[in-house]
Amino acid sequence: MFGFWNEVHNTYINFITFFDDIGIIVAFFTLFFTFWNFVSNRRNNKKLNQNIQIKLLCEGLSSKVLPQTIKRRHFTRSEVQGILGNYYLGKERYDSSYLCTKAFSESLEKVQNGDCNILEITITNSEEFEKFQSNYS
Repeated sequence: MFGFWNEVHNTYINFITFFDDIGIIVAFFTLFFTFWNFVSNRRNNKKLNQNIQIKLLCEGLSSKVLPQTIKRRHFTRSEVQGILGNYYLGKERYDSSYLCTKAFSESLEKVQNGDCNILEITITNSEEFEKFQSNYS
């Protein structure tokens, strides 16, 4: 009679030991992936906190880097247009046809993805470029 209960008890102990080992293995993998996620997020946050500069280019003239920068995490088309509006001295709103091109969208996407740290905006009209130029200190 006691032999039967000893066998049940040993089976129960083996069953608990098996699941204990499984739990240790799962905990190890969880620890590994948590650490990997932590390192990945930290690296990504460093990239998102980088400051991005905006550089204005004119075909026949020089170029100028705007003094205000934008963090990569906030770098959107509307933010760029807002910064440009701050440094434009003209009476009306600035008119840059480059902001509506595919090249601008691609360069904006490169900055957002972290492939480059300066957004270059080409202004073809030299009068428009001068209105940006005269607003710098």
